[in-house]
Amino acid sequence: MLFGEALADIFPHQRVWGGAPLNVARHLHRFGAQPLFVTCLGGDDLGDELFQAIADSGMATSAIQRSDRYPTGRVEIDLADGAHRFTIPGEQAYDHIDGHLATAVAGPFQPRVVYFGSLAQRCAASRDALGELLDLCPALKFCDINLRSPWYRRDTLEHSLQRTDILKLNHEELDLLAEMFTLAAERPEDQLAALMDDFGLEQIVLTRGAEGAWLLTADGHLDKIVSPPLATPLVDTVGAGDAFCAVYILGLLEGWPPSRALARANHFAAAICGIRGALPADDEIHEQYRRLWTP
Repeated sequence: MLFGEALADIFPHQRVWGGAPLNVARHLHRFGAQPLFVTCLGGDDLGDELFQAIADSGMATSAIQRSDRYPTGRVEIDLADGAHRFTIPGEQAYDHIDGHLATAVAGPFQPRVVYFGSLAQRCAASRDALGELLDLCPALKFCDINLRSPWYRRDTLEHSLQRTDILKLNHEELDLLAEMFTLAAERPEDQLAALMDDFGLEQIVLTRGAEGAWLLTADGHLDKIVSPPLATPLVDTVGAGDAFCAVYILGLLEGWPPSRALARANHFAAAICGIRGALPADDEIHEQYRRLWTP
C-alpha cells in the first residue's frame, strides 16, 4: 500500500503524471505487483484525466478519493544540466485525504508493506489519515523521507521516523536530518548509525547518485555498492529515487536478500535516468529487468 501525493509534473515542454507514491505504485504495478494507492484528487478536469490514466493502467482505484474543494496536485519543474528544481503549491487535494475512507478500503487489503513520505504530511488531514493507516496495518513501514522545502517540519519527521521500519533517503537529506536532529557524528556512516539507534530502525537505505547506494542493517552491517555506467546518456534524474524505492520494495515482497535488492534497485534507478520524466512510456524496460531477475 502506498500513501500520498498524486499530481501533474509540469515540465517546460510537457506534462506528465507524478508524485513519488504514484510513481512507485506504477513501477510496482508494471513489475507485476498489486499496489493499493491511497490519495485524493480534485474534482477538476486535471483530476478526471489523472484518475482515468490510473484506471487505464490497470491499477486499483478503490482508494483514490475526490475533492470538490481542493485542486488536483501539480508541481512546476525546471531542468538545468540534468538536475531539477521543484515549485510545489500548497493546499492541494492530496493534503486532504480522509482517514476514515482510507482505512475502510485499506483494512481488507492487508498490505505487507506501507510506503509513505513527508510531503503529504504537510497538512493535518492527510497526516492524521496516515497515522490511522499505520495504526491499522501490521505491515513493514517504508518511509521515503523525500524532503521538499519548505514543506516539512521537525516534529512531523520525528514522528514519522518513530513509526518507520525501513528508511530511504539521499545524501542531501542525510545532511539535513543530521543537522535537524543534532547528530554528533560527522561521517555519513556514523550518522546513519546514530539515526538507526535513535529511532529503532531496522534498515536505512542511502542513495548517493552517481556514487551508488548504501544499506545499513540493524546488526550494524553496512553494504556499499557503486552505480553502474549509464547505458544511455543522462536525460534527467526525475523519478530515479522513486524507481529505486519500487525495486527495493519489490525485493521485500519477493524475499530477495537485502544486498541483492539494493543492487537491483540501484541499477534500475540508473536506467530511469536515461528517459525524460519518472516513468517510461511503456513497460518494455520493466519486462527487460524482470527477465534479467528471474532465475
